[in-house]
Amino acid sequence: MVKNILIIEDEEELLGLLQYSFEILGYSVKTAKNINEAKNILKDKKTDLIISDIFISDKNIMEEIVKIREINPKIKFIITTAFDEVESEIKKNKFDYFIKPYKIEKIVSKIKSFSDN
Repeated sequence: MVKNILIIEDEEELLGLLQYSFEILGYSVKTAKNINEAKNILKDKKTDLIISDIFISDKNIMEEIVKIREINPKIKFIITTAFDEVESEIKKNKFDYFIKPYKIEKIVSKIKSFSDN
């Protein structure tokens, strides 16, 4: 069951909106604006799901995300991006993903499907 979410997003407005939306739904939410902040949170906090933009500060962080999954394969991932051209890379690594702009309801539906499995 997904209870603890880490959101990695460098767009502050979107980060705040996502945090607020998931907290209202009862999830415990931590946020990170870059991969180093995310790694520090992962050391100290239990995380069930990571929602991450693939580009943080214009850098593709897919390699880092794959490493996190290798260290803790129980963590679920949802990758977001505004760029269709990275879709094949995301699919190759077998991540669930959403192309921006997306509807929060669709991500919530995906999270609920994780809890059902």
